Amino acid sequence: MKSIECLNVLIVCLLVTVIGSSDQLPGIPSNWQCVNESTLTYAANGYISFTDTLITCLQNINDPLIFPGFFTNKLLTVYSQVSLNNLIQVDELDSSVRLDFYFRLYWTDPRLNMSALWNVMPNQAAVAGVDVSQILGIPNVNGGDQPGIWLPDIFFPDAVDQQVTNYLLRLHPNGYMEWSRHFTITLLENSFTYQDYPNDEQTIVIRYNSYGLNSSYLVIQFQPVKKVPTGIVLQKNYNNQEAFTLNQIWKFKGNFSRINLEYNGNNRYRSTGVSYVYIARQPSGLVMRLGLPIFLLVILAAFVFWAARETRSDSTTSLLLAVSALYIVVFANIPMLGYLTHFDSFVLIMFGMLFGCAVIHQNVSKLDNRVDELPLRGFLIMILEAFGKVFIIPLCLFLYFLIFHSVYSKASIATAIVAGSIYFITMGYLEGSEVMSSYRSTIRQIENKIKDNDELDPYEILFFNWITYGILKSTLNHHEKKIQHDRMKDIELTNKNDNNVMFQRDSMSISNSIYLTDFNGVIDSNFSESKSTGVNPMIVSNGSA
Repeated sequence: MKSIECLNVLIVCLLVTVIGSSDQLPGIPSNWQCVNESTLTYAANGYISFTDTLITCLQNINDPLIFPGFFTNKLLTVYSQVSLNNLIQVDELDSSVRLDFYFRLYWTDPRLNMSALWNVMPNQAAVAGVDVSQILGIPNVNGGDQPGIWLPDIFFPDAVDQQVTNYLLRLHPNGYMEWSRHFTITLLENSFTYQDYPNDEQTIVIRYNSYGLNSSYLVIQFQPVKKVPTGIVLQKNYNNQEAFTLNQIWKFKGNFSRINLEYNGNNRYRSTGVSYVYIARQPSGLVMRLGLPIFLLVILAAFVFWAARETRSDSTTSLLLAVSALYIVVFANIPMLGYLTHFDSFVLIMFGMLFGCAVIHQNVSKLDNRVDELPLRGFLIMILEAFGKVFIIPLCLFLYFLIFHSVYSKASIATAIVAGSIYFITMGYLEGSEVMSSYRSTIRQIENKIKDNDELDPYEILFFNWITYGILKSTLNHHEKKIQHDRMKDIELTNKNDNNVMFQRDSMSISNSIYLTDFNGVIDSNFSESKSTGVNPMIVSNGSA
């Protein structure tokens, strides 16, 4: 196929060189017919021979392998359509996808106009077209005979492997051509991302364009379906089901198609058809096979806290190795990424929990020595064991359903949350009571050692001093708060008494002002009367007062 494409490109370049800078290309008449009634070929039985007539038509065409646009002086439009049949495989390690689809191209070559032939052909043949692939020796991408007619050199730039299992080329009236090939193709998909693995969604990009003709000569459009240009359709199987949607690993989410102009150098662009197929992984199988066992192993590690202390470290180490083995299986199915997936985060958190359990068991095993002589060690052991019993199971349950919530129903998630909450409250109450009982017992034992003048461990001294300081500080704080409270009450009482005194003073001041007002009125009236009687008004006023 590549040799044929190179031959087409070479012929086109030679033709352009011969034409030079002329504005008028050698064209064909608008009413051109490669055969007429006189050149039709009939078989011995008197019926029309389509094959012989087509060969006669090709003999009447100069250079039938040349791009027809050079003879029509028009831009050639090639209509395309991808009919998806099966999603064979998505290879995460190679970031590639293997597809099975039908690739259909439609265009018109006016040089193959044989109206005289179609006028004597049955109407059914004119409607359905005639398959001329065997007559012309149409090649496939794996090699074949030299075609006797020009075909679009449309190829897939992202293909690393492709096979054509079936093909046909139909000729319709007026030179309308239909070329369909059944492809099994592997495409590189560099846009794949695994951030949400195993809940990831991927986009398959199917890109195709002409190998030798830029957009000045050939443009790609999508074949209309019910008058709507459609780049992607889904092929139906014998049960009238869309086979592409039946994949058990990936779920079909939809598709989108558009036409792009890709830069081809020297200020030239190629018309490119691009179709996007959206798929989403069905994660339930992976979660049930790998995520759930890891979750259950960590839950089992939490129950080790109820086992004998001398066996806890070995049990937790065995569980850690089991989780590592499961993670190796997961790691083998995804590429070496520069970022963490959701599943990686989940496994690392589970690793962290198991490592924390191993550290707790190791410290408990170490503290368990001489626990009768050093009572503080018993209290520390109680705290570590209570932490593991209360927190690990609810935390593991919460993280598991947070990361893999899409696999489970809302009812299952609600049930898990309720169960985890009940467990947390119940165990918190029981273990809290045990810790407080151990705390009081430890204090009594240290006090007895002090009374007996026994030597205290430095940590016991620190613990006892810390407890004593805490009690003393709490007592002082309580006493200080009480003093401040009493002082505030005294201040409020004093302010209240002051307010009462001020109110009484204000009342007396108001009464005095009223009295003085009346008194001044008496003086004014007496003074006016004194003018007529000649009596001193002050003496009268004072006497009146």
